[in-house]
Amino acid sequence: MNKIALRCMVVDDEDLGVALLQQYIQQTAGLELAGASTQPLLAAQLLQDTAADILFTDIRMPALNGLQLAEQVQQSLMIVFTTAYSQYAVDGFRLNALDYLQKPFSYERFLQAVDKCREYHEYRQLKQQAQQPVHLYVRADGRMVKIALSDILYIEGWKQYIKIFIPGKYILTLESMKNMEAQLPGDSFMRVHKSCIVAIDKVDMAGAGVLYIGQHAIAVGKTYRAMVKRRFT
Repeated sequence: MNKIALRCMVVDDEDLGVALLQQYIQQTAGLELAGASTQPLLAAQLLQDTAADILFTDIRMPALNGLQLAEQVQQSLMIVFTTAYSQYAVDGFRLNALDYLQKPFSYERFLQAVDKCREYHEYRQLKQQAQQPVHLYVRADGRMVKIALSDILYIEGWKQYIKIFIPGKYILTLESMKNMEAQLPGDSFMRVHKSCIVAIDKVDMAGAGVLYIGQHAIAVGKTYRAMVKRRFT
């Protein structure tokens, strides 16, 4: 699978502000437009339902300003403020914004902000990887078996057991999908069906309602399809 682009949400009460950022995002490799809105209240709802990595938001907007919007979003979202008013810079950085673009800003200045986001995203991924376990221990055939997380292709529920598929075989253990999911790092594994978890980097191809890992075809449950589509397309 190709490296996943950073998904961007744009919020600005002026159409021109939205249009400019849409243009910049679409012409920048490694970025993807997840959504855009001129209505901050609607944007707040969209951010709850849409997977996004970066929020580009104006500050002075009616009903809900950019500072208030930033306070409502999940902490993992990277924030870049865009505004014509420099007096808000201190408030912006108080909210841990990664950058502050003062209008009018050039494409080159936009790219500087994007580079900051990429660097922070990479730093955060490395930090998470350093903190994550690299092995899983399960009971199988009356003994504890050590499984490297990097070897796991996918995990499938089977009656009251689960099958952990690794290259060439699977390991059968008495465990629930819920407990197994809780033991796995969320940035490396993904639940795609009530009875299936996949290793994200092992997915070779995504089709309509199905993922492929080597010769294995894995059905995607209806309630997971929107999330899987955002992740793999």
